[in-house]
Amino acid sequence: NPNNSVLHIQALGIPGQNALISLYSIDGKRVWERNVEMGNGPFRYDMQVCDFAAGVYILVLRQGSAKESRKLVFEK
Repeated sequence: NPNNSVLHIQALGIPGQNALISLYSIDGKRVWERNVEMGNGPFRYDMQVCDFAAGVYILVLRQGSAKESRKLVFEK
């Protein structure tokens, strides 16, 4: 995650169904959220991160009962 302005999120999911992308601070507070529709093939979403403070965050993608999470470190 060396880029300080855009986070590129890529995922595979069930085409045509909505997914929820959430970003949490390390203390568990939700700081950002988007409801997106998965298309056919790999899904890609470019998230602007330049306004977030430096620190550790957890990115969570949920679709139906499936859930994937990743730890991110934003540096300034």
